[in-house]
Amino acid sequence: MSEAVILQIENSFPDERSGTISFGDFAGAFYPQKLPDAVASLDSWRDVSLETLELSNERDIGGLFALMGPDLWRRYLPAWMTMVLRHGTEAGDVMSSLFVTLDPEASAGMYPDDRFSPRTRDLTPAQTEAIRDFAAVVARRPEFAEAAGYDVGERLLGYWQGRARAYPSPAKVGA
Repeated sequence: MSEAVILQIENSFPDERSGTISFGDFAGAFYPQKLPDAVASLDSWRDVSLETLELSNERDIGGLFALMGPDLWRRYLPAWMTMVLRHGTEAGDVMSSLFVTLDPEASAGMYPDDRFSPRTRDLTPAQTEAIRDFAAVVARRPEFAEAAGYDVGERLLGYWQGRARAYPSPAKVGA
């Protein structure tokens, strides 16, 4: 099931690079020491992997995801989702920062300003469905709830199922 959702994510999120800085540039602003070339040169979400992030020797580099602005967040969201599906709770800060940013309640508790709405408002129906299906996988794996300290999968699934239902089905659109 995870592999099918990974493929869905890969197909739903284009590799857009316009209008935003790269992850390497973003990470470099937080870590002024030289980052390894493999991290500093990350420009495509498809090139980001847990193994590459670990090369930085920065324990919390995966947590930078929670600090991204809307455009950069949407650009790298598929990388964080696929890393969590591939590595489970071993994804550590990658997992934690992703869960916080996909949960409107957790996001509101983390930031004094509304970061959730600007990040998620331009998601396409296909991207929203990919997030919903990601949440369904998380909900079926109890290790995520154990690591998060609450039933993160059910909470994400509850929100993203409702959001996906808000889009008309392709059959209704063509009618």
